Amino acid sequence: SNIPNSKLKAIETLGAIQGTEILGSLGIGKAGELLQCAKSLRVRKGKTIVKEGDSAPTCYVISMGFVSASKAGRMVKVLTVCDMFGEVSAIVNKPHTATIKALTDVEVLEFPARSLQWILRDTEAIEVVENLAKMQEEDSWQAMSANTCLDAWSALKRRMLQSIMATRTYKEGEIVWSSGRQAEIAVLVASGRFIFQNGHQIHPFQRGAFIGEIDQILDGSALTTTLRCTQSGSCYVAQRA
Repeated sequence: SNIPNSKLKAIETLGAIQGTEILGSLGIGKAGELLQCAKSLRVRKGKTIVKEGDSAPTCYVISMGFVSASKAGRMVKVLTVCDMFGEVSAIVNKPHTATIKALTDVEVLEFPARSLQWILRDTEAIEVVENLAKMQEEDSWQAMSANTCLDAWSALKRRMLQSIMATRTYKEGEIVWSSGRQAEIAVLVASGRFIFQNGHQIHPFQRGAFIGEIDQILDGSALTTTLRCTQSGSCYVAQRA
């Protein structure tokens, strides 16, 4: 028998909720409660859904289309179906950190803060968002935001990287790693300046630069570069497990 369009729409909406990184672990019961409080909105291409700095405590999940996320007028990522935005604003009552604009005609699910907080009150999801809000206040998160590639990562991926990094200071002239030694670390520059010794780079690495020989780190092979500090500073260091 044919499934009514209303039921198909509900199934698609439920799928969008359970497809998000943060809400994906919810059981069908909790996801169903969210579905009941969600308001489906259609947004035309070019329209702004959320403005950076807005204090409206509302969370959204995309069910159709593409949107851009911009900070200080610079687009940092594109979001699409099952992506979520505004969750920190809705859970911990903070201003929105990015402007969200429709790149195509879009459908989003809008969740009022009070309903979201009530439904998620005894779930892991609310703890994840609260921890995410705290980590966004740390300098390592701000350093990642200064990196175009890392800033485009999802919040949970950035949180995972942040959780394995330790702060280390370097003095001018100090070698961070040496060519020929086993690759073990990658660094995110917090302050100071760093260069590849005997390299041909025009500008030194500064705040926000993420430096590492990733292939060598993954397979445990020898480094092909030497990284040296040319102005005292600090880095967030991710160590090979």
